[in-house]
Amino acid sequence: MAKLTDLSLSVALLILGLVSTVLGQIWPGQRYCPCICARLSTPELTYALGPGVYKQVDCRYRNVNDVPSNIPRDTQVLLLSHNGIINISDNIDYLYDLLYLDISHNHLSGVYFDDVRKNTKLSFINLGWNDITYITPRAFRFIMNLNHLILTSNKLVYVPEAISNLTSLGILDLAKNRIQGLYTNSLQGLPNLQFLNLQENRIGEVNIGSFYQLPQLRTLHLNDNIISYLPSQVFNGLSFLEVLSLNNNLLQNLYPGVFNAMYNIRTIDLHGNTLNHLSRETFHGLSSLENLYLNANNLRNLPSTLFQGLYNLRILDISDNTHIGTFPFGLLYGLHNLETLKISNAQHVPQGLFAGLRKMQSLKIKQSRLPEISATLFRDLSSLQILELPENHIATLQPNSFSSLWTLTTLDLSNNEIKSINNAPFYGTNFYALTTLHLQNNVIDELEDGAFTNMPQLQEVRLDNNNIPVVRNGIFSWRTQLRSITLDHNQIHTIEEGAVRAMDSIDRMTVVSNFLSCDCHLISFAKWFQQNWQNVERANEVYCYAPQVYNNRRLIDMINGPRNPFQCVYPRISTEPKIANFTKFIGEDVYLHCHLIPTAVATLTWVFPDQHEEDAPSFPPLMNQTVRALTNHYGTLILYNIQRKDAGSYKCKSTNTVGADTIVYNIKVLERIPATPVTTPRIDPVTDNSDDGTTTLNLTPHEEWPGQGPGTENETVTTCNPNPCQNEGSCSEEPNEQSTESTSIVSRESSEFEKQNVVRQAGCICRKNYGGNFCQYRKPDMPKEVTVIASNKNYISLTWEGSDMQNVQGYRVLYSIVGERTVVKSVPIHPTVQSYTMEGLETGVSYKICVVAFNQGGESTVGDNDCIWAETQKAAQRTNSIFNTQFLTIGGSCLAVVVLLILMGYGYQKIQERRHNKDAYDEPMMQSNMSPSSSVAEVFRKSMRTTMPSHQSSFYRNSDDVMLIDLQGLPDRQMYMNPMDSRQSLHLGDAPLRDFVPGEPELFPKGNKRKTLKIQDTQM
Repeated sequence: MAKLTDLSLSVALLILGLVSTVLGQIWPGQRYCPCICARLSTPELTYALGPGVYKQVDCRYRNVNDVPSNIPRDTQVLLLSHNGIINISDNIDYLYDLLYLDISHNHLSGVYFDDVRKNTKLSFINLGWNDITYITPRAFRFIMNLNHLILTSNKLVYVPEAISNLTSLGILDLAKNRIQGLYTNSLQGLPNLQFLNLQENRIGEVNIGSFYQLPQLRTLHLNDNIISYLPSQVFNGLSFLEVLSLNNNLLQNLYPGVFNAMYNIRTIDLHGNTLNHLSRETFHGLSSLENLYLNANNLRNLPSTLFQGLYNLRILDISDNTHIGTFPFGLLYGLHNLETLKISNAQHVPQGLFAGLRKMQSLKIKQSRLPEISATLFRDLSSLQILELPENHIATLQPNSFSSLWTLTTLDLSNNEIKSINNAPFYGTNFYALTTLHLQNNVIDELEDGAFTNMPQLQEVRLDNNNIPVVRNGIFSWRTQLRSITLDHNQIHTIEEGAVRAMDSIDRMTVVSNFLSCDCHLISFAKWFQQNWQNVERANEVYCYAPQVYNNRRLIDMINGPRNPFQCVYPRISTEPKIANFTKFIGEDVYLHCHLIPTAVATLTWVFPDQHEEDAPSFPPLMNQTVRALTNHYGTLILYNIQRKDAGSYKCKSTNTVGADTIVYNIKVLERIPATPVTTPRIDPVTDNSDDGTTTLNLTPHEEWPGQGPGTENETVTTCNPNPCQNEGSCSEEPNEQSTESTSIVSRESSEFEKQNVVRQAGCICRKNYGGNFCQYRKPDMPKEVTVIASNKNYISLTWEGSDMQNVQGYRVLYSIVGERTVVKSVPIHPTVQSYTMEGLETGVSYKICVVAFNQGGESTVGDNDCIWAETQKAAQRTNSIFNTQFLTIGGSCLAVVVLLILMGYGYQKIQERRHNKDAYDEPMMQSNMSPSSSVAEVFRKSMRTTMPSHQSSFYRNSDDVMLIDLQGLPDRQMYMNPMDSRQSLHLGDAPLRDFVPGEPELFPKGNKRKTLKIQDTQM
């Protein structure tokens, strides 16, 4: 019973406590309250009072014209803002405990003596945003605890005398009035004032002594006035001032010692004036200065020691000074703590300007003359995170331009004149931290492979408003996780598959206003677009440009419509022969044809003798002194007025997602020699001691390299004397195949026939490690440590350790399906790039892969041990609605084949039963006359089918479930079977089993780990 009593008592006490708490929040109890009355803990609008619980009356937005009556006498916080009050009435006289009064945003025209004289405890008064033109001198006389006084946005024309001698005042806001000047006694008797805001007035004059009686002032805002002159000692006495805002005035000059008394100054803002000159003593002695804003003035010819001694300076902005000229070399010397720098309009940025600024985190240079970025300009900025270089006429990024910027997160190169982007400026730098790259509004017409491969964390790329035609496979790192990319307003016709893979994580993309070719080149992007169209801004405004039949059709309609333009066929070049040799004379025109079969869509690329590549027919005419090269709409390369320096090998490549094809033209250029009967120019005979007094000289044609050349009638041209071959190469003379017949190029256009009259030509036979026309180049060594770093169902990514960089012009990757002879050769890979991704591979297939280096001498020699094997992953095929029509057709065909196979199997079973019965009947006869089976063995070699007669085949079976095939009587040849590939399989019927006999060869040698079945004419 006692325990029950104790429990009841505890519950009663708990309930009583809760009731007391609730009743404490209900204020003013049963008394009438004209507005919302409550006791609040640290109200949001009364932060100036500090923490505590205050009795608040909230009458805001009540549309009242006077202070409500019957306000509780013990009110501490009274909110009357946003009403129509025109006078402060007697209704607040009895509020003796009032601490906070907000009567802003009303229609008060003045403040008078009797308005608040009885509210002596007031600490905060907000009279801002009224129409106050006058405040009586004694309006605040008895409010000795006033700390905050807000008079913003009124119509005061001078600093009111009423604020004088408010010894507790700490914050005074007089912004946005009509005050015209500051005089000696304007701010007297304010010993504790720390914050003074006079911005956006009409102050034109500031007298000496205006701030003498403000010893504790920390912040002074004089910005947005019309001040044109500051006396030299105007700020004397402000030894504790930390922030001074003088921006947006009319200052033209500053006295050298105007800031000398500010020992604790941390921020000086002078931007937006008309300053044209600063003496070297202007900021002398301001060792505490951290932030200095001098932007948007008319400064020019800054003294080299202007910032000397500002050891703690962290932010310096001297941008937007249109006539600043050249920055002196030592301008920033000693600013070791500088973190943010903004400059602009510089006619010259000297090398070494940023030397020693190792704490710099943000640098912005704009609208300056900075045509190129050298490798040493930013060398010391090892902590830089943000680099902005817009509008600087930058046309060239030198190799390793940003090699020391390891911590860079944002790089802005927008609004410049950059034409091409490759990885040379970024080579040697691992931009592991770079997330944002801006290249918009340039003239970029080429993004080379590997341009951004050193940026694995890249998330935002802006490439809009350029001339980019193709977004290529290898421009991004395979680890890149892009979130945003803008490609609008370019000339893009294709986005290749490798680039699309880098877009898997994109949640924002723009691609409007381009020249998209809705054909097989765009198949990967079309699939991505179909699945991610909701992440593409203005997706309904993305249109096809080509082919003409799809012009101005929306891409999303083409993807989801019944017609499917995204199909590819092998890009075979119809022009023949695939290797042609021409000999041309100086001044002639040459037409090199490269025509695709009509059903193929592919990219045509011409590779010139100097190994540079140009797409056809998009590239503009190429000019040198005498040669003009261009392509027409059929891909034909036309060389006008050819010269000797234009000799060499020209290659046309056609590529699409299915494969690639090439055609090669080897051109030699000779000086023109007149034909008979015109006499060929000869050197006058040289007289010697011979009987006839003359010596015969051999005429050697002047050409690009020794070889063939026309001579005069009945004259033999000697080309191997002296031997032109270097590095112990041997020279041999062979008849010129083109001397007796014409070279014909078959094409859609009119055929061109070239005739030469050259008798013999020279050829160099080089040693193994040398190459070139004269064996003059040493071939590079094979790359080492070829490693597979990623593999998927249709691609394999490699990396390798490069050869000697000085002897390598590039790399190529050669790969083929194991067991097949067709070898795919990659495009040339830049020597600084040591990785490659093979795309468009078959799923679940083994590939043999070799990486070779090449130079002018040729490719490195490949051995069996120099290649690796790799397999693509097996994965379930996923269908996509973009190809629904095709897949339905294929599915129906497969179903029909399955039904047919079932019927054939049933028939085959019946036939076997009949044969079994017949064999049982004929068994004695077969034992007496043993011969190979009557069945037929069929060997499939790729797509060719060969049937072996029944009397030429039999097989063995051993415990390893492998077959030994006897092909006696077949022609002498070797055939290989790959059990990994169903296209190379052996099908045998019911040939009889034979036991192994001693001495027969092992079926699988020990070294044959891949178990390739080797078939010969007599044994395995």
